[in-house]
Amino acid sequence: MPRKPTRFEHTAATGLVAASQIAAAFRHPEYEGFLEEYRSLNSEVSKAAFVHRWIALNAGRLENFWPIFYECLRIVRDKSLYQDVQILGQRTGETYPSFEAYLQAKVKMPFQTWAELEQTYHFACSVAPELMAKPFTE
Repeated sequence: MPRKPTRFEHTAATGLVAASQIAAAFRHPEYEGFLEEYRSLNSEVSKAAFVHRWIALNAGRLENFWPIFYECLRIVRDKSLYQDVQILGQRTGETYPSFEAYLQAKVKMPFQTWAELEQTYHFACSVAPELMAKPFTE
């Protein structure tokens, strides 16, 4: 009877290919899941490959995410959806008196976190200071 090939767990990953095939943290990019996967790798090479692959995958998502996110916020603002209980939740009766209140309640933490990270690491400011120093114009 033919033997079924042995499947190696991701904790055995020691090379670039093995580390780049770990998909769990790519599908679930929560911080704890990322750290658990990262710490499970056995070599600096596999850890470096994992980090590089995670950045590459998520940077592409961010490029698509921001325009969609801002367009969604524009729709909520322009149509005053923050005041519509049918949209926000009939069971909870959740509404907001203004777009600003909605934005603070729904989005404050991600923006605050991004601002704190940028103040700590200065990645955006150091890579593209001209973009961060002035308002965007077309």
